[in-house]
Amino acid sequence: MCQIRRNFIIILLILCTIKKNPNASLYFYDEKTFEGLMLTGKAEVSYDNEKRKEFWNDEMLKYYPLGYNDPDFALIKFTASKGNHYQGLKNTDFNI
Repeated sequence: MCQIRRNFIIILLILCTIKKNPNASLYFYDEKTFEGLMLTGKAEVSYDNEKRKEFWNDEMLKYYPLGYNDPDFALIKFTASKGNHYQGLKNTDFNI
């Protein structure tokens, strides 16, 4: 169930969207070399405490005062299935 708490409206709406439609993409670009990488795949929301503890950083306490157990603290796992790399005018599609 997606609930909106505190000031995390945009983030929680993204989490709700991922739960409804896990299709996602990541895009990286280097303007100096005119090179880019786009990965497409699936995203999933995780509240696994061991993983949240592993990725926790105490600087996040100002956003998640209950620490890594804070119910508002979630991880997004992205699993790529294919990609596209380009450099200059050369485009290369690939499967992962």
